[in-house]
This record gives sequence, structure tokens and C-alpha cells, in this order.
Amino acid sequence: MKTVDQAGSVTTAVRSRLCPMCWAPPGVPCSVSGPPSDHLRRWLSAEDAGLISRADMNSIISGLVVIADHVLVPEADTAADWPLPGWAHAVDAL
Repeated sequence: MKTVDQAGSVTTAVRSRLCPMCWAPPGVPCSVSGPPSDHLRRWLSAEDAGLISRADMNSIISGLVVIADHVLVPEADTAADWPLPGWAHAVDAL
């Protein structure tokens, strides 16, 4: 699991690129309200450019319910850091 410093550096690397979905400039999150988040497409762009590793992408994708370019990835960089939505706990109980 990443430390806070490592997680922050991954987010910094992702945000060093212009978002190809919403054109958020480098250094600015894609979300305009709520917690800071970035489009999955921005994460994919950072991985394509070699700024983040495949392992970083795997940790992000494993925490997503829907995988699509427009999905916003919360600032927490590992799936273990993400609180599950209420319905996810109900599904796990089945």
C-alpha cells in the first residue's frame, strides 16, 4: 500500500497533464465541486506518457464500479483508501 507521500506524488504526476476529457489545465483537478477528482482518461494519459506505473493504474481501476473515460477518480490513489458507497456493502453481504 502506498504512503500518503507516494499517493500524493502519483496524483501530482496525473495532474501534470492537461485532461483530454474536460481540458482541466495541469495542476488543477477535473472536478468542479465535491472532493478533488480526475477523469479516468487523464489517468490513462499519464500512464501512456510513462508518468505513472501499470501498478498505479491497477490500484485505481480495481476500486472503480464503472470503467469509462468520463468516470471521476477520487484523489485517494489506492482502492483501499476509498470508502465504498452504501449499496456496495449490501452487495458484499449477499
